Amino acid sequence: NHRKILVSAAKDVRILLVKLADRLHNMRTLKFMNKDKQKLIANETLEVYAPIAHRLGMYEMKWELEDLSFKVINKNAYNEIATSLNMKRSERKEFIDKMIIKTIQIFDEIDINIEVKGRPKHIYSIYKKMHNKNKDFDELTDLFAFRIIVNSIPECYSALGTIHENFKPLPMRFKDYIPTPKHNMYQSIHTTVINEEGQIIEFQIRTHEMDIAAEYGVAAHWMYKSDNENKEIQNKIYLQLDWLEKIKDNKNSYDSIDFMKVMKNDYLSKTIMVYTPKGDVIEIPEKATVLDFAYYVHTNIGNKALSGKVNGKLVSLGYKLNIGDMVQVITSDIVEPSVSNLQKVFTSRAKDSIKKYFKGTEKQNIQKEGNKLLIKYALSRGIDNIEELLKESKIDNILIKFNSKSRENFFYEVGNGSINVSDVVLYIKHTDVLLIDNKNEVLINKEDNTYSLNYCKYCSPIYGDEITSCAININPYEHEYMIHRVGCVKCLANKKIAKWNHINSIFICRLELEIIDEKNSILNTITAISENDINIISIQLQTKKEKVVNGEISFEVHNLEEYNKVAKSLNASNSVVDFERIMESR
Repeated sequence: NHRKILVSAAKDVRILLVKLADRLHNMRTLKFMNKDKQKLIANETLEVYAPIAHRLGMYEMKWELEDLSFKVINKNAYNEIATSLNMKRSERKEFIDKMIIKTIQIFDEIDINIEVKGRPKHIYSIYKKMHNKNKDFDELTDLFAFRIIVNSIPECYSALGTIHENFKPLPMRFKDYIPTPKHNMYQSIHTTVINEEGQIIEFQIRTHEMDIAAEYGVAAHWMYKSDNENKEIQNKIYLQLDWLEKIKDNKNSYDSIDFMKVMKNDYLSKTIMVYTPKGDVIEIPEKATVLDFAYYVHTNIGNKALSGKVNGKLVSLGYKLNIGDMVQVITSDIVEPSVSNLQKVFTSRAKDSIKKYFKGTEKQNIQKEGNKLLIKYALSRGIDNIEELLKESKIDNILIKFNSKSRENFFYEVGNGSINVSDVVLYIKHTDVLLIDNKNEVLINKEDNTYSLNYCKYCSPIYGDEITSCAININPYEHEYMIHRVGCVKCLANKKIAKWNHINSIFICRLELEIIDEKNSILNTITAISENDINIISIQLQTKKEKVVNGEISFEVHNLEEYNKVAKSLNASNSVVDFERIMESR
């Protein structure tokens, strides 16, 4: 639904204005819905609709949508901040009135006609400041914003000089969006100063036209009466809203879930403005790198990028950009994209361009690239025995974790970026997979130490089970055994007695279970498992008969004792009808 709306908006942005107005009305009347529905709508509003309002420059609507959503999502925090603001309402009003009068008096002396507006910042923006800076409400200093509205652009800069003459400016808190408007056409000068009492205050300086645009964004431009003026303004709007065109161009490139991920990541996230060496402005997501910038300029520049210069200083392609940086991309005709470049970009646009380049490459080459990339990255993170871990006999846990059908397919997915190499290394470190040493995990009767082990995927033994072994490959140099649970139908010949030795491994336990088909029953089942400090890997559920949900669930355990704790919790759960460990091929 969101995709259809956004694609349609590329033809007529007024579609979005109507949807935003409808959503604002819904949020204002949200109290008439049940609590679950309220939270669902509030989350969607905060993640999708408020960022769209921001993208369109409709700040008044954005702020109200954020505060109304926040009130539902985190009512306690909202009430706490609101109470703190109300307790000092009279002090705030006195301070705002005093600053407005003082500012007007300053400008009366230099004969510039101004309008001054003052307000405290919105509750959600205060919460974000508290959260980001890890401060309590009373520790925040910049809670007030004042607007100085003048008649012309030259007067904006005269007003800026006057403010800096009368208050001490903070050098790192100055932004000028007049010569380089944001993508939503927002224009203003922002400066933060300290007054005589040591209070930190933000001033926003703009013209009357800029102020209307800042309040209502693109909606402000339909206030023009002349058809010709309206047409000219609309053309200007669509040039600024080129991100909607990009959405339309990519509408068939993703399924709906991935589409919304790309939207939030590339188009609805916080942006920064950086510059090309010629002074052109490029607006990119806040966490973007030099290589992201290269792909934003042109795909060929990204593909041929060798390194970058930021503010004249040589940097790597993975260097994260800051607001106001001047960026130059150094290219070379002999350079081609590397799979490792996927780790150097943040935006979906850049990732898709890199993956597209590799689409025509042979699968075998991508597998090799994936293998090399994983080994190099793991070594850089201190996993010295990574090559041993990636051998055929030791990689099963990793394949299960990342839902790969085979070792070759796993490396292919690492190579093309479907599996993030950093996620793999984090998993290895988190689960201690790197500590596995199969030769010491099970002792085989009448064998010396020159043998290797595999675990049967049919019966999935875990440490503590009664086990037996079957020789599957015997040669003069090494014996290989498959370890089974006692009674496994797959253990037919060449049986030998086996017993557990010291274990550091993670084992995969698989259950078949029946759950009552009612509200919260699945949540209760998951809670019963995870409350034992158990990591759940996968869940597959389907309704086969009335009032009962059947399915499989896989989770990690170190031993049979941990499994027994899970079994005890499941037996105590009113949501679980029955369960048992399964023996069927994965």
